[in-house]
Amino acid sequence: MNAITLMEKTISKSYKEIQAIKIVKKGATLYENTFSDNPVETRYHIFSVTKSIMGLLVGICIDKGYIESENVSLGDFFGDRFAKITLKDVLTMHLSYKFKKEPYEKYFTSMDYLDFVLEQVDEKKSPGKFTYSPVIGPDILSGVIMKATGKSVREFAVEKLFEPLGIEVSEDMIFHSREEQMDFYESYGRSGWVADKCGHNTAGFGLMLSVEDLCKIGEMIAAGGVYAGKRLLSQDWIDKMSTPRDAFMDMMYGYLWWIPDEKHGAVAAVGDGCNILYCNRENALVVAVTGMFRKRHMDITKLLMEDILPIFFE
Repeated sequence: MNAITLMEKTISKSYKEIQAIKIVKKGATLYENTFSDNPVETRYHIFSVTKSIMGLLVGICIDKGYIESENVSLGDFFGDRFAKITLKDVLTMHLSYKFKKEPYEKYFTSMDYLDFVLEQVDEKKSPGKFTYSPVIGPDILSGVIMKATGKSVREFAVEKLFEPLGIEVSEDMIFHSREEQMDFYESYGRSGWVADKCGHNTAGFGLMLSVEDLCKIGEMIAAGGVYAGKRLLSQDWIDKMSTPRDAFMDMMYGYLWWIPDEKHGAVAAVGDGCNILYCNRENALVVAVTGMFRKRHMDITKLLMEDILPIFFE
């Protein structure tokens, strides 16, 4: 039994969340497979991988002059209360909050996700120590991008990132009830990004992409911000986002990107449901995995490091 067959056997037995995998190196597809009845181009909710996409969008805003730098004060966007907090504090998750446990129910039932999140920030203690916030916190970036560009996050992303990559994200998806929210977690195939009733796209979750879409984003990063001969993101920003800032759960964290292997210039975007995008800039290797959420899910980074990379990394 060869290594790829063993990998597939492990996935089928232990990683039932996984729907599709695509691996590309220097523009050539090394491996592509689906683990469901859905075609490879099917879009899935990528959960926290959305955060890392937001990190790219902030970089594009800075590259194009919409935002001066990551060192700007949030007070420039949201008033004097936030004057001592910088955009960098959000990117590195160094905000302090008034809650001890994220109030998910109140967040999801609020009309305005951004306003709710801003009210949760403890500006007297921010910036503080690294605190990973899966949902509440990253939405501040949505507000910054909207105020800086005059467009919604999805509109800006479509224009500056998705369309140049040949990726379709066509609608804002708004929850009108808890049932709609729960149904969304089990859905697939839609082309869109979750938004609140005020038009703020979520920054911590909510984007739907295919494994092919993720690979395109990964190829752009691996190529230093260039795709199909067009520069979409500066090398400077990629270097910044992949610089280790804090350690969390046995991995380093940069600007909303995980850093599993600094030596080889590798970064990763990781989400629930076994969603992951791994980009190794040294050898232009990209691994993309899409999955479906389960309450008890496996560690996709373990599969990546122990079963996938030993086969395809050279």
